[in-house]
Amino acid sequence: MQVKILGCGSARPTRHHLPSAQVLTVAGHHYLIDAGEGAQHSLILAGYKITQLEALFISHAHGDHCFGLPGLLTSMAHVGRTKPLTIVTTAEVADYIRYIEEHHIEESPYELSVVIAPSDEVSQAIYSDPWLQVDTLPLRHRTSAIGFLCREHCMPRRIDPMATDFYQIPHTAMHALQMGLDYVPSGGGRIIPNRELTKPGRPSRSYAYLSDTLPAWHLVEQIRGVDLLYHESTYSEEFRDRAETYGHSTARQAAEVARAAEVGQLLLGHYSGRYDDLSKLLSEAQEVFPNSFTTQEGDLYEV
Repeated sequence: MQVKILGCGSARPTRHHLPSAQVLTVAGHHYLIDAGEGAQHSLILAGYKITQLEALFISHAHGDHCFGLPGLLTSMAHVGRTKPLTIVTTAEVADYIRYIEEHHIEESPYELSVVIAPSDEVSQAIYSDPWLQVDTLPLRHRTSAIGFLCREHCMPRRIDPMATDFYQIPHTAMHALQMGLDYVPSGGGRIIPNRELTKPGRPSRSYAYLSDTLPAWHLVEQIRGVDLLYHESTYSEEFRDRAETYGHSTARQAAEVARAAEVGQLLLGHYSGRYDDLSKLLSEAQEVFPNSFTTQEGDLYEV
C-alpha cells in the first residue's frame, strides 16, 4: 500500500503547492483521493494512466477538492476508457458530476457510478473490491464533507512448502489453503488442519484521510491504530481561532488527534497559502507526535 501526494495545498494553487489530490495504490491498483485543480496533469506527470484508475473518492464540494473532475472525467471519455468507474462522494459533489456529464461529456464509453455517502454518520464498507475496502467518516467542516478509511483486504495465509511437500498436497488445493480452509483428501482419509500447512499472512494495512475538518476527536475510535493518517493542518497555532472559524485544524491539533488514536504515522497537509516554509507546522506537530511528516507534492509514502 502506497500514498502518492499530488497536491497538499488549500483554497487555490500557489507557487509552492497544488490543491488536494493524492493516489492510493493497493496491490498495483490505483485510487484517486480528491481531485483539486490540476489533478489530471499531476497524474500524467507522475506516470499514472487515467484509464486505469479503479475509483475516485471525493471528500466535498469545495473547489480545491473537486475542480479537477471536469477535465479528468472528460479526458477519460476522449481517450476511450472502457473500464467502469465508481466515485464515492457527497450529495453536493454528485450534483456537480451530473452537471459535468450533461454539459461536457457528449458520449462516454465507460460506465460511471456515483455512490453518495452520508456526511453525518460512518458508512462502513461503502466501497469494496478485491483489493480494498473503504468506510466513509463524517467530517466537521463548513459544508457536508467526508473522510475515508481505507483498508486492504486481509492477506491470504502463506503456504508452508515443507509441510505441503511432506503431506504431498496437490497444487490444486493451494488456493483453498491460502483462504484458510483445511485440506480434505478427495479419496477420503485424514483431514489436515490448515494451521499445519500454512503460516499467517501479512496483517492488513490501513490508511485514513481526513480533510477538511475541525480536529477529528469524534473519529478517534474509528481511526484508532491505523498505519497512516492524513489529517489536515491548514494553520499553525497562532491562527487557531481562524482555523475554528473556517472549519479547519492546526498542525498541533492534528498531532493531538494522531496521538490519541495511536496511529503509526501522521501526514500533515492542506496548508494555507501563507506558509512558504513548513518547518513551523512540522515542529508544532512533532512536539506532540514525533512521527509526523509535512507532505510535499511528489512524496511517496509506504504504508
